[in-house]
Amino acid sequence: GLLVSLNEMGITTGILLSYLMNVAFIDTKGGWRYMFGLSMVPAVVQGAVMLTLPRSTRWLLLRGRKQEGRRALERTRTLTVVEREKEMKDIAESLLLQDGVSLRTLFRDPLHRKCLLVGCAIVVLQQLTGQPNVLHFSATIFKSAGF
Repeated sequence: GLLVSLNEMGITTGILLSYLMNVAFIDTKGGWRYMFGLSMVPAVVQGAVMLTLPRSTRWLLLRGRKQEGRRALERTRTLTVVEREKEMKDIAESLLLQDGVSLRTLFRDPLHRKCLLVGCAIVVLQQLTGQPNVLHFSATIFKSAGF
């Protein structure tokens, strides 16, 4: 709930900021270059910040790096020693129960193949229709339309 809401709020805030940026550069000669170039700033910042994120405890345990997994859990969650050890044990047990899912399974299983096809089709159709560009250049489009 909270993470989905924060994600949607981030997307909506980003769209609002792009509209405001477009309005600021709409009358500037070659303003589209600024509009397009400045949209890279948040992506670069996000990429840089992502480099500081710890690896997930589950990923580390899957690769047999138990001490690193414990440190990652300590860094991301405030737990007592007993709670932390229980969490580590629960994650380790869930890894044992995990069936051998592979990339090959994604293409062989009809349900997985259908989900993959739908997901890829949505992404491709969004790009082919130009929806992201319309959002980004909406101020220019509206001005050209007489608004």
